[in-house]
Amino acid sequence: MDIHVFTILCSRAQKSMDLGDYDRALKLYEQALGIWRGPAFGEFEDMFPYLSGSVWEEYRTVALEGQMEAKLALERYREVIPELTLFQVEHPYRESVTYLLMLALYRSGRGPEALQFYDRYLERISEALGSDPGPQLAGLHLQILRQDAALLPAGHRSSPVSPIGWDEGSQD
Repeated sequence: MDIHVFTILCSRAQKSMDLGDYDRALKLYEQALGIWRGPAFGEFEDMFPYLSGSVWEEYRTVALEGQMEAKLALERYREVIPELTLFQVEHPYRESVTYLLMLALYRSGRGPEALQFYDRYLERISEALGSDPGPQLAGLHLQILRQDAALLPAGHRSSPVSPIGWDEGSQD
């Protein structure tokens, strides 16, 4: 894998995300992840400890999160939900993955499932780490409970939120 090319592509992808060009960002993330082959520096880690594979695995994980975020922005929920579900299994304590998964579920009309994922995450980190979710995830949880229209993509905010499976009478 060419680390230099990977980092350039990821940097360009993030700039595209910042500019709202989600199609371009997704293509760049896919290019970057497409050059990734196996564990980073796996065969050289003993000889060159400063090339620690775990650092580069984190870069890969961040790129995967960026790719999922771009897909969410492009409203590709059916595609991204299974990917995020698997990603969460691989990274059970990574709050950003739980956030993206909950948002994808909510936007696809599966709000109750989003709340179930929150409950499971809360239980997992409480038992294993004695911790609570951070403010961003806790805020998303509250927004989902309130069926906050701000969670919907801009083009969908004018209509009331009524995801399938929600009881209209219990919005408290």
